[in-house]
Amino acid sequence: MKLTAWVAGFSLAGMVYAQLTAPSLVGAWEGESKCTDLKAAPGCHDEHVIYHFTTVKGKPMGLHVQADRLTDNKLVNMGDLDFTFDPKTSVLTNFYDNGRTKFRIDLTVKGNSMTGQMTLLPSKAVVRKIKISRRNP
Repeated sequence: MKLTAWVAGFSLAGMVYAQLTAPSLVGAWEGESKCTDLKAAPGCHDEHVIYHFTTVKGKPMGLHVQADRLTDNKLVNMGDLDFTFDPKTSVLTNFYDNGRTKFRIDLTVKGNSMTGQMTLLPSKAVVRKIKISRRNP
């Protein structure tokens, strides 16, 4: 009886841990990235996006994202970003700084969808709203 309880407890703990790690988010996510502040980001364009999430070796809460947009029915790579997943809040966060542009992206995971925003730094102007869903869940 004790062994059965221990095995059940161990299995449940493993399931909870699996839900809280970044690998459960691996795969393609697709949706819209809409401009929200053309004054702060005058070159912004609404985009249909596909984000390809992969794990980061040695970082259990890290995710690498290849960000593509669909233009004239062709995928156009917009670049790669590294996110950190916080299992307590279910939020993916990326800080980007190329010396010229600084921004933060936060994506909240709810089941097979993510919603979030891109915020310019240091102004904190929200310049994009993002809504994506898992492809082929």
